[in-house]
Amino acid sequence: MEAKAFSPAHITGFFVPHYDPQDPARSGSRGAGYSITKGVTTHVHAEPSPKDSVEIRVNGSPETRAPVSHEVIRLFLAGTTEKFAIQVEHRVEVPIGAGFGASAAAALSLALAFNHAVGNSLSKEEAARIAHTAEVICGTGLGGVSAEYVGGLEARTKPGAPGVGDIRRIDECERYISAALSLGAIPTEQVLRSNPLRRRLAESGDTLVDRFIREPSPDAFLRFSRRFADESGLLTTRLRRVLAETDRTMFTCSMAMIGETAFTLVPREEAQDVVKMFRDHVPEKGQILVTDVDAKGARLL
Repeated sequence: MEAKAFSPAHITGFFVPHYDPQDPARSGSRGAGYSITKGVTTHVHAEPSPKDSVEIRVNGSPETRAPVSHEVIRLFLAGTTEKFAIQVEHRVEVPIGAGFGASAAAALSLALAFNHAVGNSLSKEEAARIAHTAEVICGTGLGGVSAEYVGGLEARTKPGAPGVGDIRRIDECERYISAALSLGAIPTEQVLRSNPLRRRLAESGDTLVDRFIREPSPDAFLRFSRRFADESGLLTTRLRRVLAETDRTMFTCSMAMIGETAFTLVPREEAQDVVKMFRDHVPEKGQILVTDVDAKGARLL
């Protein structure tokens, strides 16, 4: 009883949070972003046991917290009378808490792998809905699971979990490369639970989502993302310095929501020019990620 699944990481450029206090599956976000070929691979081993137990490792090290992963398992076990000894191994290829949707990717890959390991009692969409619900309950994200579920560059036009919300793929990214400079983490929970900040994000984000639906292209996505970052009040001093330099060289970069990360989509032949600029700003514990756009979405391996 074991299985392995992969979920791409994801960068959100702009979004509008929506909460339904009665139903986490109807909570989520309108917004836009794209998935990348780096992400989270999760291996699950489960076997019948007299009582439930869960062990989680992240990149080879025991992880006692991992609240979203524990919540995914809890939601699955709440729907069955069976007991399992469960071992979970997450291999995370992106910085955590830095705007790459790592918690959503961990939750989604875990949900798909666990469901398969115990006999596919749920459809793929139903398993993904559990991952989304866990993210909402834990306050670590709103739209990441739905976006990573489909992959590619997308517009989330109606909030909600897979099968509840609506999402539109924009398939024009074959010649583009994602380049990102991660400077550090920003606690997503604090941002999403700030009512004044949520209102400010909504004022800017709703208009941009509607415009992006009318102008669905990578270039429009970057322009609207940058406007959203400038209006959000979330830009740090370090990020402002990076964006000021990329502005001077005519590359449109923005901030990954929500993390201290600058990103852009550029034609493949221009990727190294952006990376050279990013190298001048990368801190000791920072990281530059250059990847293709993942067009497949989350899947079993």
